[in-house]
Amino acid sequence: MGEILDETCAIEKDCRGEVDKTNIVFMGMGEPLLNYRSLVGAIRILNQAPGFELGARRVTVSTSGLPRRMENLAEEGIKCSLALSLNATTDARRRELMPVVSKYTIAQIIEAAKHYAQKSGRRVTLEYVLLRGVNSSAADARRLGKIAQKGPFKINLIPYNPGRDGEFEAPNEDELQEFIREVLPFSPTLTVRRSKGPDINAACGQLWTATLASPQKKPAEGT
Repeated sequence: MGEILDETCAIEKDCRGEVDKTNIVFMGMGEPLLNYRSLVGAIRILNQAPGFELGARRVTVSTSGLPRRMENLAEEGIKCSLALSLNATTDARRRELMPVVSKYTIAQIIEAAKHYAQKSGRRVTLEYVLLRGVNSSAADARRLGKIAQKGPFKINLIPYNPGRDGEFEAPNEDELQEFIREVLPFSPTLTVRRSKGPDINAACGQLWTATLASPQKKPAEGT
């Protein structure tokens, strides 16, 4: 917990005391909910006065989907938003893309996300990284929209930022717009994250490859 708050203090120093204008997201190559007690303790201090007095709009926990921990978080009474890295619309495809959390079905994690939304009064964001030819079909788009209909959810589409391994590709703009058109009839609450820095391998999801001189084993999925 101390390390988390140290980072926040460093942000506050850089922002000249205006940390209340900053958004804090718990995410990375690890899973925030596996560090549960430290996570919750840090958020309480971020929320409180004396403390940083940050509300739910300023603090987000991004998870790959641990149902019981998501349900526990809903009962803590802390102020934070929840983002769920979904990235697939079928269990089979999600197991391929995110094997570490494959023991949980989409139905299970969506039910837990719905519980969090109901208890917190805040919509949960469904994060969806678009991989060309993998999870970007019209059928995927329609299934994603129907999943979002099951609760107070909003969709955040994230076109993939290619890494050095070349395993996946991003959809082009026309493909992205077609995917959006298929989703909108089912779920009109949708945003697209536009990343900065992909030309220098510094965009979201690229940093772990930026310093590799040769191919190595990828880290475990996070959010």
